[in-house]
Amino acid sequence: MPIAPFTNNTRPYGFVRSIVRGCITAAIFVVVATVLFAFLTTLFDISEAACMNVQAAVGIIGVFLGGLAAGRTSASRGWLVGLVVGLVFAAVYFVASSDPSSGGSRFFAVGRQMLTVTAAGLLGGILGVNL
Repeated sequence: MPIAPFTNNTRPYGFVRSIVRGCITAAIFVVVATVLFAFLTTLFDISEAACMNVQAAVGIIGVFLGGLAAGRTSASRGWLVGLVVGLVFAAVYFVASSDPSSGGSRFFAVGRQMLTVTAAGLLGGILGVNL
């Protein structure tokens, strides 16, 4: 039994369980937002550049929400669980978007996106613990 009650009315979960919950939350958001955006693209004419920007924003928001959920359920070390959620999604993004024929310039663009996604997860984890 804890000496003091938790301030955010959650009980602390294990490290791995918090990360899994954050990844599932992020994945659900990304899938739902992608399906919604795919529906909108059938109704409206949207340029390819706008589609890429919207998908990048959906990924960043999804990882932020996943880090938020992971930090909220862990009730401590939010920066670490948010960072791991961001790294997991960055690794999945890197594997899913790799094109062996693209060369070195694509590597730096993907690296920048991976850092952004990881930072979004880190920020979400920090804010999740403090909410």
